[in-house]
Amino acid sequence: MKNLASAAGWLLLAAVLAVPSFLFYNWWAKNKEKAALERTQAVSSANVFPAGENTTPVAPGIAASSATNPHKAGPGGTGAAGAMETADRSKNIGQPDSVIDAQAPTQSMPPAGVGGARDIPGQVPHSSVVPASSQDEASVSDGGDRSAAPEGNSLSEVGPGEGQRPAGAAAAVAVPIQPKLTSYFKPKSNRDPTISPMEYNRMKAEANSRIEEERRRLAEMKRRNMETGVENKLRLQGLVGNSVIINNEMYNVGQTVLGAKIIKVGTNYFIGEYKGKQFKKVLK
Repeated sequence: MKNLASAAGWLLLAAVLAVPSFLFYNWWAKNKEKAALERTQAVSSANVFPAGENTTPVAPGIAASSATNPHKAGPGGTGAAGAMETADRSKNIGQPDSVIDAQAPTQSMPPAGVGGARDIPGQVPHSSVVPASSQDEASVSDGGDRSAAPEGNSLSEVGPGEGQRPAGAAAAVAVPIQPKLTSYFKPKSNRDPTISPMEYNRMKAEANSRIEEERRRLAEMKRRNMETGVENKLRLQGLVGNSVIINNEMYNVGQTVLGAKIIKVGTNYFIGEYKGKQFKKVLK
């Protein structure tokens, strides 16, 4: 019960603190939005491009003439004539219209050599410099005229059917384009290119020597097996007087065992003969 009352008290305290906090947040958000709006209005109402202190006012007559005739003074007109006409009109500000009209023919004419021909409307300027494109066209046309004469002679000699083909048709028949090779390596053998010929010969010689050594070893083993004497096959087990026990059998002097003849019997040995060769077998 005590815990329930404590929890209810904490919830009530949280609710009491939440209401003023919410109201304060709304008030603060509205003030911030209002300040931002006022700042934006102040920036928009200000003059972004203020007039300079050294700006010279333009006379109404000059502005009207610039609007009616854009080829004269101003940024888009001719430099020398436009500047002179602007200076003359600035001098005539404040004079009567009759005086200005009387002076207009003499003032509007530009001096000779200062772009006068370009100020006359409707007149095409004459230039002694020929453009590069026209020179190229002229050279091409001259070259074509020069090459046309021998070609015409050749066409006149060829038959009527063959001569009708245009000159560009021969150039159109081109050799088929070969695919561009990415590698020009064409080995004549399957040898590893990273191994030099000397190393390859050395490796080959070593392999041959190993093969020869193995063949020699096998031949030696085979020869040893073939040359094993009969004395190695006779196992002496004991001696009794003039008799010997060989391979669990009793033999006397003069008898033959596996092709070997017993010649003499000693105290602990016997002497035998095999294919004319004598051998001695000792009891171990």
